[in-house]
Amino acid sequence: MRVHLKVFGPYGVKPRVREEMEKDFNEWVEDKSIGLKDIYPLATTLPDRTTLLLVFYQIKD
Repeated sequence: MRVHLKVFGPYGVKPRVREEMEKDFNEWVEDKSIGLKDIYPLATTLPDRTTLLLVFYQIKD
């Protein structure tokens, strides 16, 4: 199995960033048909307060 990376963002400084991130993530999971046990999410904030959501995931070859 290979590990893949999906990057969501950048989400700037604005209200309701979490809801926007969650919406984008849920749409992507439904589109890819990936189970939650196969992903490893990581949220990070850059020095300029931009937020990124990094998702490492595995799919069977």
